[in-house]
Parts: sequence; structure tokens; C-alpha cells
Amino acid sequence: QEMYIPDKDYSPETAHMIDNEIRRIIDSAFSDTEKIIDEQWDKVVAVAEALLKFETLLAEEVQALMQGERLDKPTVADLLAAEAAKDNSADSGSTKSSHEAGDEPTGGPVPSPA
Repeated sequence: QEMYIPDKDYSPETAHMIDNEIRRIIDSAFSDTEKIIDEQWDKVVAVAEALLKFETLLAEEVQALMQGERLDKPTVADLLAAEAAKDNSADSGSTKSSHEAGDEPTGGPVPSPA
């Protein structure tokens, strides 16, 4: 085990001082972080709600939210609904089925769009 963990070049008292200083720095950083989040909570909520609504955000959109702006873009649900409506209108525009039009079904697997 001594091969993997080298001996320290300082005393246990110095190790204790180092540990205490590290703890102080971590506690201070944690406290500062809590303060910033508390002061900016409305922005945290705005970003969280936007992520729930839009699923993804660009850096510019996050910046806009941080400045108190609202995003005006379609949601994923809006895009899917528009695509479904487009597909439904295309399907209802054709009165003959592919079988009635003389097209024979291939019977094979549907190719992946990817």
C-alpha cells in the first residue's frame, strides 16, 4: 500500500490545518452559491419552465430569459400538432386508397427515414 500512497511531507497538524482551510473554502463557496441562487431564483424558475415547455434552449434563449424576456417560439407539442394536421389534410385530400388506385402494397418493411 505504501507504493500507491506516498508519505506526506508535512505533519498531522499541518494536514489538519489544510483540511480546515479546504473546508472553509468549500463552505464559503457553498454559501455564496446559495446566496446567488436565492437572489436569482426567478431566473432559475424561468429557465426551468422554459426547458419543460420547449425541451431545449439555445444559449441566446437562456440569455434572453436571464434578461427577463419571454420566448416566442413553438413548443415541440405545437410542431407535432402542426405536422399531424398537415399529414391529416394530405390524407383527406386523396379520396382513393393506394389499393383502389392500382398500387400494389409491397408487403416489405417500411424503410427508416433516418
